[in-house]
Amino acid sequence: MALEFKCPKCRQSVISGFLQRGETMPCPHCAALIEIPEYALDTNKVPSIKTKKKKNAEETTIKVSHEEVKLNIIEREDIWPICPYCEKELCEINAISKGWGLYFAKNTVFFCPFCHKVLGFGQSRMM
Repeated sequence: MALEFKCPKCRQSVISGFLQRGETMPCPHCAALIEIPEYALDTNKVPSIKTKKKKNAEETTIKVSHEEVKLNIIEREDIWPICPYCEKELCEINAISKGWGLYFAKNTVFFCPFCHKVLGFGQSRMM
């Protein structure tokens, strides 16, 4: 039996399929990671499915060894990356940054919100 409740972030109605109270799922409307509340109502309605939005293709030209290459970047909202350690879908990634970021590099560590293992490092500079 499915459970019906409202997303605390976007206030849209959400129907969980097989998940139970206390479990976490991404909202199919705003993609926020939400916990199914204890007050969720039992329902026979069809579970909410993430609607596939039209793919936004953006063409970018990059230079690879003195050659210009056209690269299509497609923004998709129907797939999520998976953590290589705990194998959960990553709807969000946590990050910690240190540094000024203006003249000196700003170092960032990205990690899984579930198992807290490090997924990667980044460095950025404003100038």
